[in-house]
Order: sequence, then C-alpha cells, then structure tokens
Amino acid sequence: MAPAQASRAAAGATDVRRSAVKDTVKIYSQNSRGLRAAALEEVLATMKKEEVFVWMLQETWRLDTVEHHHEDGYVTVNHGPKEKLCRRGSLGVMIVLSPAAVEAYVRGGNRRQAYGLRVLALDLVMLDGKDRPVKMRVVSAYAPTSQATAQEKEDYEMHLARAIEDTAQDTVLIIGADVNASCGRNTALLHNIMNTPTGSRCAGKGDAQSLGDHADDDDDVTSPVGPHGIDWRNKAGDELLTFLALRNMCLPMSFFEKKLSRRATWYSPRSKRPYELDHFMMRRQDLKRVIDADTKRRHSVYSDHTAICLKIRIARGLRKQKERNPASFSRDRLQDEETRAKFIEVTEQHLLDLDSRLLGRRNDGWRLRAGQKDKSTQGALQDAFKAAETACSTVEARRNPGWFRMSQVALLRSISRRNALQHSYNRAATRAAAAEREIASFRRRGGRQNRPGNRKAIPQGDGVGGTDLASKKRVRVENLKRLQDRTRISLRHHQQQHKQLVRAAKRKWNVDRIRKVNKNGGAFVGDCWKAAKEIGCQDVKRRRFNLDFRDPATGEKATTAKKSGEVLGTPRQTS
Repeated sequence: MAPAQASRAAAGATDVRRSAVKDTVKIYSQNSRGLRAAALEEVLATMKKEEVFVWMLQETWRLDTVEHHHEDGYVTVNHGPKEKLCRRGSLGVMIVLSPAAVEAYVRGGNRRQAYGLRVLALDLVMLDGKDRPVKMRVVSAYAPTSQATAQEKEDYEMHLARAIEDTAQDTVLIIGADVNASCGRNTALLHNIMNTPTGSRCAGKGDAQSLGDHADDDDDVTSPVGPHGIDWRNKAGDELLTFLALRNMCLPMSFFEKKLSRRATWYSPRSKRPYELDHFMMRRQDLKRVIDADTKRRHSVYSDHTAICLKIRIARGLRKQKERNPASFSRDRLQDEETRAKFIEVTEQHLLDLDSRLLGRRNDGWRLRAGQKDKSTQGALQDAFKAAETACSTVEARRNPGWFRMSQVALLRSISRRNALQHSYNRAATRAAAAEREIASFRRRGGRQNRPGNRKAIPQGDGVGGTDLASKKRVRVENLKRLQDRTRISLRHHQQQHKQLVRAAKRKWNVDRIRKVNKNGGAFVGDCWKAAKEIGCQDVKRRRFNLDFRDPATGEKATTAKKSGEVLGTPRQTS
C-alpha cells in the first residue's frame, strides 16, 4: 500500500484520489556535531540536488543569532550563545532555507523567535493554487543530554512548550529535534495489528490498513508514538512522551515501518547499540499530511548522527515558484569557454530560424522572412543576441563558483562513499557487539547449569567432530571482528582521501581565481586579495595571544600603544 495511504489511515482520514507530488515538500533534520564551512557546503549542495525545502540542524557550535545569505538564494539562520562556553564549542541550532522557503519566510514578515539557547523557530507563509495563505512554523531544537542538570532540562522543556504555545491552530507545526531520548514504540497497537486476520499481510506493507482499523481506539489515537521503532525506552523517553501527550502531539516517524538498519540515528561508541534519538514532532491533527518519514544516511553531513527526512503535504496545490528575471548580461562573461560556445550556438540557431533560405547556403548572406516586423539585419542580430543573453543567463556554471561548486561532482561522490562506509562500519560493529554479548550470556548460563547432578546441562560437544557450540560462537565473533576491522580501516582511509580532496578543491579554486585575475586584467580584483591570503596558508583558526608589556618598575600592564612605547623606552635598571 502506498505511503500516502498509510499516513491517511494512521490519522483516520479518507482516501482521496489525487496526486500529491506537487503538493509536498521535503524537510530534513540532523545533529551536525559541529557545522564547519565544508559541512555547510555539503548541506547546500545536497539541498539543491535533492530539492530539500528546509534543513534543521542541531549542535552547530556556532555563535550568536545571525542570518547569512548564500549563492543561489539560500539563507541560513543560526542561533547560539554569545561566546564560547567551552574550548571545543557547544549548543547552537540552525535552519537552512531553500529559495522557495526564503520567499515564504519573507512573505511571513521575516519573523524568527529564539527560545533560550536550544530552540529556534521561523514562520513561513506559502500560497496555494488559489492564492490562499498556508502557514507553517519550523522549529529546530536540541535537547539536553543525560549528563545535563535538572535545571537545564526544565529550561529546555519550558522553552519548547512556549514555542508550541506561540503557534496558532491554523499553522502547521513541524519540530526537528535531537531529543536525546529513546521513545520505543506502541507495542499494544502493534499487538492489535498482528492479531487481526489481515495483520500478517499488512505488516509487510506499512500496516496502513491495520492502523486505519484501530484508529478508533482511544488509547491508540492519543498515544504520541506509533507501532514502529526500536523497542527501547528510557526515562527521558517517558518524559518526552508525557510532554507530547499533554499537547496532543506525536512522533510521525514511528507510524512508518522501516528496516531496523534504517531506523537508527545514533550508535553508542561503547556498546555499538543502535538508538533512535532524532525525531520530528508535530500535532496529531497534521499527521494526515505526512507522506513518508525515514532516515537519509546517504545525504547526511559527516556526524555521529544520521539525517532524518519528512515528506509532508502542505496544500492542495502550491503556487509554482516564479522564475527569477535574469540579470543584465555582462559581455565579459564571453571570456568563459562554455558561455562563449553556448552564446554562439544560440545566436546561430536563432538566425537560422529567422531565415528559411539559409538551411543549405550559409555564404549567401542573412535574409529575413517576409513576416518579420523589423526586416533590417541589425534588428535580426539584436534579437538573436537578446535570445543568446537570456539563454546564457541560465547556464549552471557560474562565472566565479565557490570551491565546493567547482568540484561538486567529485566531492558528492566521495561524500556518498563515505556515508556508505560509515553505515557499513556501524552495522558490522553492532553485529560484533551483539555476538559478544550472546557468547557471554551463553557462558554464564553454561556455568550455572553445567553442575554435577544437573539433568538440564548444556552439551559441550556434538559427538562428531569434537567442536562444541561455544567454539562455533567464538569463531563467529572472530569473523565479525575481522569484518569490523576491515571496514574501519577502509573508512579511515577514505576519510583521509576525502580531506585531501577537499584541500585540493580549495587549492584549485584559489589558483583558478588568481589565474583569471592575471589573465583578464582585473575581472576578479575584488576577490583577488582573499584568494591570495588563502593561498598564503594563513590559518584563520589559529589561536592568538595578546602580548602585553608591563612596566618593569611597577608591574602595571601597558593598555595603550603610547604606554607600550613609554615602557619600551624606559632604560633597564641595573643593580
């Protein structure tokens, strides 16, 4: 059964026969664990390639509440502390808007609201096919970890509650958060589904019909968690579910059946167990809008968390985004080979379309059709040039692309390979850790049961080859560990290769900019100084210490340049 029917059945909605492709948007959320410049470039490139509407990020480690505009119309809104709380960095939430989301953000009055240091909300207003406003509020939240104090947890809960209360009832609320809690699944609803006559058939197809059959049960409807997910819940998960139930909210990812390998968003570095710590939160009444909810390991930024994706239907027909008017065409762009070739091609094609007699004779001169308004050669050339300028204004290759855009194909291929290796390593480590726990449990049970006079003793040999069950389990653990080691080595090797690829892309970008400056006689003078500074290998992240002079007689610090000069001019006293 289709995912769209699953979402409608989960909320007890009726099936509507119409396409929802043009009505949906994709929203991502991920804990970035420190959003560096290269990681932000990955986010922007992935958003453009996968047509992501909004991407919410947590734990960016960036300071202050700032709004940055990037190329191609993307906007990032970051919220963090005023100054670093530790040397590494901490906290910080961000929302990245696509060009379509930026239009909705501007239409909504550029309203943004920060609640404490862990919650950031933006108000968006879109228009459907009948010019009716469709309001949406996107919230990026980062919950405290289990090591946080009780006061920090209370403050976060209060701030998140305020963000929910400030959202109007006619507004679609979507919260992407690293909840740092395991919420488990609704085993009672799953038990009811499996006990129905059609439960076995529905279990493999998303449980769409079974969810619809049990949607009338009060306990199932009010439960904020669905029947799917990793079956583990801790104290923080109980508190989160209570928080959501009191506000009639739910976790949409728990209503869609996925493989276990596609549910985990974080793996414990010690036990290698998978956990589902990242979630979307929304009102129960809006659950019928959800088309699908899943993890996106291939599109994730390099982090210990995996990105999650939500496909949601906003309106019956969203207005198509208006095409941007091309800016005035600069003739110096013809110095680029690709732009020059396209300009010539479009010009020739336009002139050939105007003249019906030039199909086989190119040297007879330009002759215009009788129906042309302006029959002069100059007018024809002007029309051809305007058509070529319009076509060249939409060329994907920019005159001065960024370092990531210049090597985007190779970098995205490397990122996809890195994420696949990371996923393989997580799976291998989880299987090896599970096998070790199994053999440890087997040994404990064997030690208790294999005592003198115990009739239920575990057999120590199979009577044929002399290999007991424990030896087979040890061999399996060793094989899994060797697989884990090979995967870890491949991952570390590819990480080094990816770092070298990033450095090479930056060097190529800088050298290309300097070469164009020298060749074109100052076409890129405005960016020349920055490129030369970066080529000079100046580390902008290097920590600098102020050298303060002190008066040798009084020991007082020299706070001004004049005072420093007086201190340096003071003769040293000798005994």
